[in-house]
Amino acid sequence: MGDFYSPVTGFHYGSKEQKEAMEKKYMADLENKKLKELQKANQIQQQNAFLKQQEQQEQQRQARENARIMAEATRQAEKDRYNNELEMEKIRQEHDKKMRFYRLCDDFGIDYEDIYQFELWLKLLSKKTIQEYQNTLEEVKELVETDEVKNIYTKADETENKLQNIENELEQLKNISIPGVKNNGVEVSETKEKIEELIDENNKLIPSVRNYLIGITIITLIIFGFTIDTFGVAVLIIGGILDLIFLDRLLRLKNGSKLAKEAVNDAKDKEKRLLEEKKKYEKQLAREEEEIDKLTKFNFQQLENDKKYENLLERYEKAMSFAQEGYTPNQEEFYTFRVNHYNRDFEVLLKKLELKLKNINKDEIVNYGTKEDYIDFIENAISKLENDLQEYQES
Repeated sequence: MGDFYSPVTGFHYGSKEQKEAMEKKYMADLENKKLKELQKANQIQQQNAFLKQQEQQEQQRQARENARIMAEATRQAEKDRYNNELEMEKIRQEHDKKMRFYRLCDDFGIDYEDIYQFELWLKLLSKKTIQEYQNTLEEVKELVETDEVKNIYTKADETENKLQNIENELEQLKNISIPGVKNNGVEVSETKEKIEELIDENNKLIPSVRNYLIGITIITLIIFGFTIDTFGVAVLIIGGILDLIFLDRLLRLKNGSKLAKEAVNDAKDKEKRLLEEKKKYEKQLAREEEEIDKLTKFNFQQLENDKKYENLLERYEKAMSFAQEGYTPNQEEFYTFRVNHYNRDFEVLLKKLELKLKNINKDEIVNYGTKEDYIDFIENAISKLENDLQEYQES
């Protein structure tokens, strides 16, 4: 029996044929081993690339979110700074104006504190007058708002309630919940715009996950085809597990996109329907308000044409003058004094002090007076103010 040494395997063989066969097997095993190592390296590389891609996408999403938060914080800080500056400027202007008023009064020979209290008296209503105004307004309201008007008011209130319910529903639609889709274990609830962003991100991931799934399947089948042994079975099992992982990921992405898209579309459909209803009820409310206005004006004109309501309407006019312009009986009293004791210098001072008074035309002046006449009137008014305030405190 011969002795044939193989430098490839490092062993001695009994025949040349045996040596050559063992060398071929050795080389085949070696190539197979290299192929397995290469395939394993490729799998690891692909998995690492996929994980890296996911990490990059998450970093990009986080960067966008951080940029949004920073931009919002910057805008809010700038807004707060601007508002603070406005408030400080307003305080400064008020202080400067008050100092100017003090100087004007000092130069004129009157105390600004007296003018300040006098202005309070001008605006003040006695408790008796307030009650009279309230009674007058209620009396006219009862005459003008007939049963027909009240019925339309009821309809208008119902329409306003429907509009408010629609507004509440529209407000709730700003954030959309997606049942069955969770992020970090919490059900997704975001704005339509944010969810559409998530859909885009999911759709960009789907092709990559699908490619990894196909690649792993092909590589697993190739290895299994070349090595039908224990190693091949192990590779098949590992490949199957990886396939299941990527398949689960693929299905989750597809299902998440589908559910998110359905939720967004449902929200858009509902929003469209609500906006159409809102438009309809807004028109209806406008018609009802127009009808109320038309009927109340007609009923009020009927009162004006009836002599027995003449006194009531005079009192009503005074009450409405106060309600709309803040014009009080005290201001009327001061106006009567001014036209009977007109003093141009004091009138100029009152205008510079920015007191809101009824203008006097030259043809309205009955008589002229002095600065002292105005000062006496103001001092008497301040005494009345103290009595009126005392009445409020005691009640």
